[in-house]
Amino acid sequence: MRRAAPFGVVLLLAGCSHELSTISEASYRHAVTVGGTRLLTERGYPLDGRLRCQASSPDGWHTVTVSCTGRTTANAVVELTGQVTNADTRHPLEQYLIRIADRPVISATNLIS
Repeated sequence: MRRAAPFGVVLLLAGCSHELSTISEASYRHAVTVGGTRLLTERGYPLDGRLRCQASSPDGWHTVTVSCTGRTTANAVVELTGQVTNADTRHPLEQYLIRIADRPVISATNLIS
């Protein structure tokens, strides 16, 4: 009976690790969505609905790339792309480009803080 307890703890910790990285990814995508929407609205490009974002990382979330799509209220296609380096530190470096109708309109270095 005592041998089962450590095995159960290992499974629980492994499960928590996966859930935390999923939550972090979802939180990052949400922050980019909110920040991108705010910036677009401030610059006179209100959105028709929310941006839909995907994030990925080839190196354990040290470098993160994000890609978002949406439409303005004038029905123009919005594309937000970005990269964050040092994403797993207190000092991430962000770089984003927002295109509307395939034309670059906003370059930003901070959307998520």
